[in-house]
Amino acid sequence: MQRTDKAHAQELVRFKEIAHDALHRPISSSLPLITMADLPAPARLRAVLHELVTVLTKTGAS
Repeated sequence: MQRTDKAHAQELVRFKEIAHDALHRPISSSLPLITMADLPAPARLRAVLHELVTVLTKTGAS
């Protein structure tokens, strides 16, 4: 994993609690507390997913 990919992954870890809250909050009629501005930058997610595909391709996983 390249240093920049690692930095992207570490940045995404910071959003773990926000995602956990959004997934496990009971469904209600009130407005959500999470907005699109709370999500990580798409470039970071794409970089991590690209690295994952690269690693899985090299290991022959499918």
